[in-house]
Amino acid sequence: MATSETTAYSANVISVDLSEIPEPPEPEEILGTKTSTDTAVSQGNPFTGNLWRLPELLQREFTEDWIIDGLFCRGDLVALYGPAKSAKTFLALDMAMSAATGSAWCNGRFGVPKGRTIVYCAGEGIRGLKRRWQSASDYYSAEHEAMSRIITVPLVPQLFEEGVAPGGVSQFIAAIKDGLPDEQVDLIVIDTLNRASVGANENSAQDIGVILAHCTQIQKETGAAVMLVHHADKQGITLRGSSALRAAVDVALKVDPRSGGKFQLICDAIKDGERFDPLSFDLFPIQESVVVNWLANEDEIPGKTHTDRVMDYLGLHPGDWHSSSAIASFTGVQKNRACEALGRLEREGKIESSLTNPMKTQSSHNPRVFRIKRQDGAVDR
Repeated sequence: MATSETTAYSANVISVDLSEIPEPPEPEEILGTKTSTDTAVSQGNPFTGNLWRLPELLQREFTEDWIIDGLFCRGDLVALYGPAKSAKTFLALDMAMSAATGSAWCNGRFGVPKGRTIVYCAGEGIRGLKRRWQSASDYYSAEHEAMSRIITVPLVPQLFEEGVAPGGVSQFIAAIKDGLPDEQVDLIVIDTLNRASVGANENSAQDIGVILAHCTQIQKETGAAVMLVHHADKQGITLRGSSALRAAVDVALKVDPRSGGKFQLICDAIKDGERFDPLSFDLFPIQESVVVNWLANEDEIPGKTHTDRVMDYLGLHPGDWHSSSAIASFTGVQKNRACEALGRLEREGKIESSLTNPMKTQSSHNPRVFRIKRQDGAVDR
């Protein structure tokens, strides 16, 4: 590797001497699928000293350093996802500004213990970032000290394969350590995962495994939480790509576009906290951009019952079939309540149902699915 080069991050964060940076490990070595004596010697054996007997484990102190109380801590892996044009970036900026200023998030629903240092990696929408940050700063009345805790990087680290696009994981970590030597980084936002995984097959559990291993490397080396901004699948139900990604994250937050320019934030999964009820917001213009404007409970969905929410969701996709599990997940309605609502709507003749595969008997692998009833009453399955 030539020492005269500069890294992809040098012009944007700091100048890094590549002679000081070790060669990045192969993805197979990170995942433990490739044995390398040299790597083992240079990096040491990670299992040495980490064989804990149960009494020792029970005596250990495990601290939870919450960035946003009850939502995620330093060292967590967070996924923020939703369909295209669903305000995901604005929501990520809102969380970042709340954490940097130490201001309670979501109209005080979640506490923020103290101001945090944020590294925001923007893989798209670079031109509009200045306007978006300015609007968010004005909305939070951020002072210079808090604003200085937000570091923007106008590119994303490549989490799948180094060399296919500017900026590998090892270079990224080195730039953070050298550029912020006396500062604890608390949250790293990667917007978007698609831009940070050039060459990867999102539907491949093996490729997602490599991406997750690189996320773990960033978490371990920096101690920060990593937030991946990602897209929803075509149905808007879950994270796009292999289910290995959703299984690995500590927190999954889904953005659901609603009617009237409103959105809902749904807690799709959380490992170390309690799932919260869906939260509604819209976008409010400030300066030359917009910011997240959280709505009070009475403004979220006035007078909406579980049945109304299920019907609203089915109405967004009138020609598509949906299982009760998918409907419950997307609307945030508990599954038993969603099933009650579906039964009521079907009895009223507003929706119709069928089996996923009408040629087979109903089972957990062949559930009943629902959609808005067609005018002709036909069930084309």
